Amino acid sequence: MDTLFPTRVGLVAGVILSGCSESVQTSGSGPFDARSYRTIRVAHLDDSKLDWVEVPEADPEDGGRFREVELSTFGTEELLSGATAAMRTIASRILFDEMKGIGHFFADGFQGPSLDGRSSTLERTAFLNGFREYLSGFDRIRDLGFKELSVERAEGDDVHLRLEVKLSVLGRSGSAMRHAVLRFPAVVAPVEGYWRFLRWGNVSIDDRRGSEIHFLERTKEVGLRAHFEDRVRIPGENIAALLYVNGGLVLTDTDGDGDLDIYVTRLGANFHFKNDGKGRFDNVAKEDGSADEGHGHGALFVELDGDGDLDLVVANNALMTPEFPTTVLWNEGERFEADGGLGDVSGYGTAVAGADYDNDGDLDVFVGRYGDAAQEHSYSTARNAPPDLLFQNDGERRLRDAAAAAGIHNTGWTLAATFGDYDVDGDQDLYISNDFGINELYKNRGDGTFEEVAHLLGAADLGNGMGANWVDHDRDGDFDLYSVNMYSTAGKRVLEAQLEQLSGETIDGLKKMAGGNTMLRNDGGTFVDVSADVGCRDAGWAWGTEFFDYDSDGDLDMLIANGYWSSKRRRDL
Repeated sequence: MDTLFPTRVGLVAGVILSGCSESVQTSGSGPFDARSYRTIRVAHLDDSKLDWVEVPEADPEDGGRFREVELSTFGTEELLSGATAAMRTIASRILFDEMKGIGHFFADGFQGPSLDGRSSTLERTAFLNGFREYLSGFDRIRDLGFKELSVERAEGDDVHLRLEVKLSVLGRSGSAMRHAVLRFPAVVAPVEGYWRFLRWGNVSIDDRRGSEIHFLERTKEVGLRAHFEDRVRIPGENIAALLYVNGGLVLTDTDGDGDLDIYVTRLGANFHFKNDGKGRFDNVAKEDGSADEGHGHGALFVELDGDGDLDLVVANNALMTPEFPTTVLWNEGERFEADGGLGDVSGYGTAVAGADYDNDGDLDVFVGRYGDAAQEHSYSTARNAPPDLLFQNDGERRLRDAAAAAGIHNTGWTLAATFGDYDVDGDQDLYISNDFGINELYKNRGDGTFEEVAHLLGAADLGNGMGANWVDHDRDGDFDLYSVNMYSTAGKRVLEAQLEQLSGETIDGLKKMAGGNTMLRNDGGTFVDVSADVGCRDAGWAWGTEFFDYDSDGDLDMLIANGYWSSKRRRDL
């Protein structure tokens, strides 16, 4: 039996199809066709809880198809699950060069525009010919996917859905990469037992081509293919924690030989890929003692003891692997040695950041902590995580937690933190990204203490904070702030549908939780949200970002890591 696992915030309404065959995605069976499915279970939200309800089986006297009178009783999001399944099948067929098969999902009376803009209304065959011709302009399609940006019931019909759709096509044309984004309104409905398009509205196309291919995937060739056979066995009660945060990556010269090495944290023994200077890597983690073996998240290579080499701090989830808490691994030249330099750091360690916050000449360490995935918490104002930690370094391999004394009192569900001098006064300020709530900005007073000023300065970004970077994106000489959050159209739709009784201010705040990333421009020490102006908001379910000038044109570009899953299929990431 297939299962659909709700996401960590419960913003899912989906369909469970019991007793289905494994070939359903390529056989052409519709999502409500009883010839392939015996029963249907629908996930729906009720008072913010995800429950399952049984749907009456299809009528065998009617050719094994569903009865539309039953579908009319479902909620909009529940109906959308069937339409989404049909669009996924279209995408799969295009990717597997089965273009002829996509016509099944366009109703006989379908009407749509020409993609060259010459006609606003084409009948089904002419439209499909034009659609296939447009896609044939790609020599190779690497990825293709539909996304529903908005959904509502078509007026006058309980089972017709009016969608705003984004179709993204990534591939090659000749030697250049090509990325096309098509946006259009559409109407879908169940027709003869299958979800089908009835019409497409006018299509806007953003079709971009690179002059050359800048990046080629060479993971296996350079020795970076990771093997996870030695993963730690997980106690059943802790499995929910895996749906939250898992793993991190550091790129730095760990051994001081002049080239960049790679350190990867995970659940189990971490990877330490040493660069041989010729572009190949070998995992030496177990040999040099840097493997750790906890539930690793953040990591930081930093000079802590004044001996000239980089020590290693690894933030671990001690709720999952209590024998491996957050720790320091001291660099002894040839090996790393753990001696509990941070003391007994309990809880769910996530973020690590380093800076000389007290200006005494050595680097100190901030460690962010997350809440327990099994405990209840607010979706938008979670403040019940263990307090974050700020370890003051005395330079003699002794670090003590000075967070409270320094004025750091964050109990949000921290996922990231970064130091930077936003007010150009010579000392390091601290920005903390909190999941399920509001981020915090701590101004360094210059005397070893901090003041929380996020609301005062306009930096209190509300969202599922997962990452943050200081960057001078407008090149005016001060640090702007880029906050990485979750962008989820499904999440926004569910919130809109469920929160009609709440105040407009509350609804706007909760919709921001699924509204994407935020660019905060620094205007002389205060911050202004310019996300819409600079076009950096919609980056999917984002986890972190780095800025670099990939095309050597003098300005900073950004790379954003994103993805999450809602079912067993990898393509749902």
